[in-house]
Amino acid sequence: MTADRQATGDPSARVVLLTAALGTMLAPLNSTMIVVALPEILDDFGHSLAWGSWIVISYLVAMAAVQPLGGSLGDRYGRRRMLLVGFTAFLAATIVAALAPNVETIARAEGLPVHGESATIRAKDH
Repeated sequence: MTADRQATGDPSARVVLLTAALGTMLAPLNSTMIVVALPEILDDFGHSLAWGSWIVISYLVAMAAVQPLGGSLGDRYGRRRMLLVGFTAFLAATIVAALAPNVETIARAEGLPVHGESATIRAKDH
């Protein structure tokens, strides 16, 4: 971006900044939300804290495993495309987790947003 675009407050520069900020917030926001809501979720479904650890572990293991793939796909198919795919995958997986009928589904679904998050994180790293 040139200094002229920055000085004039180009709307496309604002969109890029907003998109980058949203992508940066996804991973910490998702992990923070689930940890804060975990006691209430487990209580509602009548499960112990052990199930809570499965939910958190499924998220962290999936994130560690999938991040390198996000970078590789970004190099191959383009960062913009992977960012859009990542946002869409994150949204779909979050809806699945929010509508889950039981804790087991939440534990499985918590690993799904990672695929979208890894694509958005890796797409911005270049």
